Amino acid sequence: MAGWRASGTTVVRSWSSSPEGVLASEIRGIDKTVESLRESVRSLEFQIKRHRLRRNSLLPLFSLPPEILEYIFLLVVPFPGQRESLFSLGLVCSWWKDVISRSGRLWSNVLDVNDDRFWVQTILERSAQVPLGVHARIMAPYDEDATRNLITVLQELPRIHTLDIRAHCHFIQPLVPHLNLYSPILHTFSISAVCGSSINHLVLPVSLFSPSSPNIRHFKVQNCDFNVEMLKGWRLTHLVIYDLSITARPLRNELLDTLECLPFLQELTLSGVISSHLTSPLRHAQVHLVHLQHLHLQGDFAACLDFLPWMVFPATASLDLICSA
Repeated sequence: MAGWRASGTTVVRSWSSSPEGVLASEIRGIDKTVESLRESVRSLEFQIKRHRLRRNSLLPLFSLPPEILEYIFLLVVPFPGQRESLFSLGLVCSWWKDVISRSGRLWSNVLDVNDDRFWVQTILERSAQVPLGVHARIMAPYDEDATRNLITVLQELPRIHTLDIRAHCHFIQPLVPHLNLYSPILHTFSISAVCGSSINHLVLPVSLFSPSSPNIRHFKVQNCDFNVEMLKGWRLTHLVIYDLSITARPLRNELLDTLECLPFLQELTLSGVISSHLTSPLRHAQVHLVHLQHLHLQGDFAACLDFLPWMVFPATASLDLICSA
């Protein structure tokens, strides 16, 4: 119990045996015990984690070389915009997380210009200098975030092998100054412009085309006007053109002259491309496309009838002919 005692001339009350003092002492003892138990738990958890890592390292799956594991992950995450899938795979174990964090190919595979700006920047950094495939699908006429993201991505053009943009004309128009085909590894170039009443067609500048893009094999445009003669000298295997405006459509001989300079074509699609002005003089020779496998021709009946006889291609090639009067 509490009592009073004299110390010199001062009277001091003693609490050493009070209920409050005893309780406080017991609480301190319990706190020390709890902290000791927590430390023991942490130690045991660490040992469990270490033994699990050791056990996992002995499993056949974890003996796979990182290159094979990376290839499997590429099959699991094959499309842009699936970075969350990478995060989920990284949660399986530290080995998978390490492989994913160091794989530039995996990060380049999930690049999506519709993503947050932070993640576009982060993915570009994590992809290191791995070649990029850029696929943009933006249907909104005005999307400032996507525009800024794509402009950022186009700064990486020297390592882009596929550039595939399908968007509204209002979206693509600001990008045109940032587009060129000077990339040494660019293999596929595709622009499909969705146009409205204010803009009927997107005009591609002459500066877009250059013979210094030696690896372009696939070229596709839709609702984009350009001079087809700019394609001369390219080693294209696939040429797809949809819907040139009437004023941009080449005459028969201009188009045939261009095709004559593209002898490696395997696929040719010309829809709304051939001019209906039947004023071209006769040619001296037909155009031979000996590697052609598929020809899709669509347009004015008279223009198609005037154009087709000047082309020679293998009998095994498939032909789609859609003509209107």
